[in-house]
Amino acid sequence: MTQAQQTGVVFHAVVADCFYGDYDDLRGQLRQAGFGFVMALKPHRGTWQYGTQAHTPKDAAKAVPYNGPDDPGRWHPVQRRFRDGHTETWWATDAQLGWWSPDGHTRLVIATKRPATLPNKATRYLASNLPRPGGPHDTSDRLHESADLTEVVRLYGVRHWIEQSYKQVKDELGWAAFTGNRSIFANAYPVLRLTSRIWAAVATSVVRPRLRASSRVHPVRGAGGETGAGIVAVMALASSLHSGWWSGSGTATSCPPPR
Repeated sequence: MTQAQQTGVVFHAVVADCFYGDYDDLRGQLRQAGFGFVMALKPHRGTWQYGTQAHTPKDAAKAVPYNGPDDPGRWHPVQRRFRDGHTETWWATDAQLGWWSPDGHTRLVIATKRPATLPNKATRYLASNLPRPGGPHDTSDRLHESADLTEVVRLYGVRHWIEQSYKQVKDELGWAAFTGNRSIFANAYPVLRLTSRIWAAVATSVVRPRLRASSRVHPVRGAGGETGAGIVAVMALASSLHSGWWSGSGTATSCPPPR
């Protein structure tokens, strides 16, 4: 990621699903390196707490009162727009889980379609170090721009666009066959590395000059439905990370390759 920044890749935050978000060391390394992040957590990721305090992200979400749309309490409506043009109203809140709090160094943001039931397929548990607007870390010398609940949810939605792009590449390479078949993996992974290198080269020769020539980064709509600034640059960042995992080099070697 440091190499991506040095080549001119511009991004607000690193986004990742719960496969990576549950790695405490990875989040610590991102924070130490000065990167903002929005990373998903598994709903039942356990933590040590006292007595009746929330022990998991889902426990923390249940502890936030919700009495319906007319009396949502600390839940705030968030409009999400998807690639087919339709919109949905989700609900988001800052929750408390141990040291994670709205005004802590790490926030726990819950986004769901139904706060009363927290359905598994329509609820996201997000850890972020982007400061809450108006909070104690939203100061003039802050490392990252503040992000309200809508922005945190939007940033995580950008991740789906990246996944969609890689899904097409992996399907063409027969990615599903990699599991348990080392011979196929050995033959196909150089092609994936080459593809990642091409994307990185495009970021250096095309994206970087355009970013330098323009004072603005125009929003682009992603396949996941959310709009994101400099989405091509975000995809290039992802390609640099993946090339690091497979080649055994780069800054992401502490994180294992995705299943």
